[in-house]
Amino acid sequence: MFITAMRKHTKGILIKIIVGLIAVVFTFWGIYTIRGAKPGAKIAYVNGDLISGVEFEALYRDMLRSFQQQYKEYWNENLLKALNIEQRALESLINKRLISQEAARLGLAISDEEVADAIYNYPAFQINGQFDEGRYRFLLGQNRMQPADFEAGIKLDLLGQKINQTITSFFPITEAEILSYYTYRNEQIALGFVSLNPDDFKGSGEVTETKRDEYFQENKEKYRIPAKIEIASLTVDPSDYMDKVAVTEDEISEFYELNPEAFKESEQVKARHILFKVPPNASESEDTKAKEEALAILKKAKEGEDFATLAKEHSQGPYASKGGDLGYFSRGQMVKPFEEFAFSLNKGEIGGPVKTQFGWHLIKLEDKKPAIVKTLPEVRDQIEASIKQDMAREMANERMLTLMDQMPYDLDLATYAAQHGLTVKETDFFPKDGPIPDFGSNEQLLRSINVLKKGEVSDIIEHEGKFHLIQIVDTQDSYIPELPFPPESNAPL
Repeated sequence: MFITAMRKHTKGILIKIIVGLIAVVFTFWGIYTIRGAKPGAKIAYVNGDLISGVEFEALYRDMLRSFQQQYKEYWNENLLKALNIEQRALESLINKRLISQEAARLGLAISDEEVADAIYNYPAFQINGQFDEGRYRFLLGQNRMQPADFEAGIKLDLLGQKINQTITSFFPITEAEILSYYTYRNEQIALGFVSLNPDDFKGSGEVTETKRDEYFQENKEKYRIPAKIEIASLTVDPSDYMDKVAVTEDEISEFYELNPEAFKESEQVKARHILFKVPPNASESEDTKAKEEALAILKKAKEGEDFATLAKEHSQGPYASKGGDLGYFSRGQMVKPFEEFAFSLNKGEIGGPVKTQFGWHLIKLEDKKPAIVKTLPEVRDQIEASIKQDMAREMANERMLTLMDQMPYDLDLATYAAQHGLTVKETDFFPKDGPIPDFGSNEQLLRSINVLKKGEVSDIIEHEGKFHLIQIVDTQDSYIPELPFPPESNAPL
């Protein structure tokens, strides 16, 4: 059926098709001249709705920051060009206009309550399953985003979802389709089968060159050799500078005074627990039964029976085999009701039952550690090692910056390194999609390298604590080999 076929593809493309058909976009400047436009510039009209230069510049800078944070040490100017952020920013603004316009046409709106509900249920902003405003503002601050801007984005997402739901409602599901789907999901068959192993038939048939060539012509893409590159890498390792670093006692003391939070240890407790599980959809009688079982075991524990032994025998939690031992934990690591009850107990005290979303718990508090700040003598060696690592890293980075500053435009990295008493590692050819020899399968690093052309040298790349310059020595385009394959290809033909 046409409607059935359309419904299969509704999600994801229907909105784009319907909204896209009504879009009339007039762009004033070519995309490569937009950046740096004056604040009052008119970038584009979408069905008569203006996209301004101020709006474009703000989104461009936000997207640029986001990509720089994502790629971090692998960021470079070539990658900036390859990502085409100007085009992405413009398309994003156009899509936002289209969603808003279509929502207005359909009479749809999103209330403040709907936005708030979406944010309260956002997992990243929750601690122990509850919305935490401090975490919300902290995470937005980490991403340099104001709450108003984030909430506007959530509102737009919800509008898109509401448009999707509205349009899909025009494709009602028929009784016949429901029956067909039910039959498909519940239909069962019984069958018999015979297994044949292809290896048992090797050598029993003759493959002529004609058959081989015909098969190859029909399946060429199976044998395509991927595009490959060969790289040379120059590395400066901060560990080579550790013996050149000297840290004074004044520097250690100053570091301790300026970083007090780094040496704080929060209050901790050590506890055991016995869990009596209650399913989320449990009836009142099931909940009551679990609580009564907990009370019965609590009585035994308070009468002197060993809590750890009782936990092994009765707990339904993952730590039962360890006698319910949870070890030490601080605030924020356990679900709220459990945590509050555990911290309220005195050392050696047994209490409960306390209810969480997992069920009923009995808790024995075995030890308490008050919050402390470690003294300077306790952390002196730790501070010295940290400062030495930072200074060695700075020296290595400075060495690499000097090499970059003195580097001629057109060079062979191996020759240049030898002139400075250094060596480079050269790889054999490897597929452009990795992994990179000696570097592994780092997707961001791969992308950063793949935007370079033959002979080009990367910006300084910091990878796994070391600084690198990488040059593309040679490239090989993807190709389909000719028959017959050489023996070393290991091809099945």
